[in-house]
Amino acid sequence: MHGKLLLVLILLALSPGLLADACEDGQRAHDRMDYEAAVAAFTRCLNENGGASAASLHRRGRAYMKAGRYDAALDDFSAAIEVDAAYAPAWNSRAWVHYVQGDLAAADADIETAVRLAPVSPRVLDTRAHILAAQGDAAQAMVAFEQGMAQQSPAGVAKIQRKLGAQGIDPGPVDGLYGPRTRAALEACARAACNLWKQP
Repeated sequence: MHGKLLLVLILLALSPGLLADACEDGQRAHDRMDYEAAVAAFTRCLNENGGASAASLHRRGRAYMKAGRYDAALDDFSAAIEVDAAYAPAWNSRAWVHYVQGDLAAADADIETAVRLAPVSPRVLDTRAHILAAQGDAAQAMVAFEQGMAQQSPAGVAKIQRKLGAQGIDPGPVDGLYGPRTRAALEACARAACNLWKQP
């Protein structure tokens, strides 16, 4: 009887559902902005699942990025691309880190690949807009912003409106509608090369 109980416990410990707990812990920690805890949990997730997928490497890379650990983030994004060169989120996130670090040539190369792989992704188009603005091309940055806004949900538009307000740029009411005042605020952001997603 004791042997059977031990076997059951071992099987439970190795079950995919339990292994997924570390991955879920990582996402919960990320959602509550505890990025170091997210890194630790995603690392357990990678180790326990016996093989790194592009998505799992990207998740940990984003936690590193949010924690300001850019070199580690770049390593994970590059590893994700090695695993799956068609995984657009990794190209986009690596472009973002290059942008934040001021390496606009590398950012531009990565975002062009991301756009080719995911041409209507609002996140990819937003990254492209930020990079173009940083390069001094406010007009093309605004084109990319508008392309991205056309793909946003009302919740996504409202989030951008809040971020504009946090930058001191008045987008009008936070109503999830992309109207003239929000457009004018985005134009001001593009001219100023503002970073809507700057970490506090």
